[in-house]
Amino acid sequence: MAFVLYERIDGFPNFLGHVFKILSFYLIYKAIVQTGIREPYELLFRELVNERDALANEVTERKKVTEALAKSEAFLRDTGKMAKVGGWELDAITQEVRWTEETYRIHEVPLGEMPKLDEALSFFHPEDRPNLERVIQRAVDYGEPYDMELRFTTAKGKPLWTYIIGKPHQVDGKTVRLTGSFQDITAHKKAEAEIQALNKELEEKIVQINAALEQLRMQNELLQALQRAQTQFISNRSSEEVFEELLHDLLVLTQSEFGFFREVLYAEGSQPYARNRAITGITWDEKSQKKYEELANEKWLDFYNIRGLWGSVIQSGEPLISNNPDTDPRRSGVPKCHPVLHSFCGIPFLSEGKILGLVGMANRPGGYNDQLLEFLQPYVLACANIMKAYQIENMRIEAERRLEEAHADLEKKVLD
Repeated sequence: MAFVLYERIDGFPNFLGHVFKILSFYLIYKAIVQTGIREPYELLFRELVNERDALANEVTERKKVTEALAKSEAFLRDTGKMAKVGGWELDAITQEVRWTEETYRIHEVPLGEMPKLDEALSFFHPEDRPNLERVIQRAVDYGEPYDMELRFTTAKGKPLWTYIIGKPHQVDGKTVRLTGSFQDITAHKKAEAEIQALNKELEEKIVQINAALEQLRMQNELLQALQRAQTQFISNRSSEEVFEELLHDLLVLTQSEFGFFREVLYAEGSQPYARNRAITGITWDEKSQKKYEELANEKWLDFYNIRGLWGSVIQSGEPLISNNPDTDPRRSGVPKCHPVLHSFCGIPFLSEGKILGLVGMANRPGGYNDQLLEFLQPYVLACANIMKAYQIENMRIEAERRLEEAHADLEKKVLD
């Protein structure tokens, strides 16, 4: 109003204009002082200023979020690079594949290439590819997740082992895309193979140590058996008791189920026959067992028909091993209801090239072998020496008996 009335330079209206002008400036000044406005234009453009400040704050917040996201992405990128883990995505409709930076690096292909599914699968080993195609198809058709270890060759021909995880994403029950991780586990597989090799080497050493301990145990048992044999021989025990103990120790040493000691003697005309000196109690049927007990009660059990596996030992003078007696052409069968013969070993007792007797053993777990024969040689030699000593003793006794008979005949003739 003041500015409207202030139209002329002089006159009453000019006076009123000056008055209103002064009054207007006073009121404006008073408003500024009372409200504390430092920038008067804020009063007129307060809403614009508020919008400007809000926009500035939003820009600042977005900048912070962007920086945090960039740091997070850099951290994930560095972590993936160290762990050799990348990500991937497959569009189930277009078959287009998207890779993260680390996935490109593992494939050794330039960043930015967008391979189709067939191209992506071509990096995998031909023998592994069908399995991967199958699980991808099931993930698309049925929404089944998967994970698997696969052999892989990079674009530059570098062989790798990879670990893949796939997860389907569905919309209205239909798979629209697959996402997952892709990891280079070559170093892990190499370490795994090295551990397996070390474990295998350790197992082999344990087997060797156990074999050595078992050999030591058997050597100790053999030494104790030899000591017992010597002690029994010089203890003036009967030959039957000594041979029974010798047979028992042999069966223990060889882990055999049953066996026998037989002495080879010669009838008139130098025809050999075998005499049982010791035998284990084999359980046959009641009739056979009764017959065996009757024969065992007699002084000797002699065999004049030298045949079969044990007869081959006497005829050849060589050790015999048969781990399949049923098909061995040298077999002659066993008595009815005799225990099943799974394996047999016969060892001759020799002295100066002459056979004195033999030991027969049967049914050792795992059968018999040449290493066992070599191991038993010291004990077999001791048995042969003991058998030879008894034969010499028997010959001495027989010679003395005949000498006494000759003296008696002579005295009778003189007296007559």
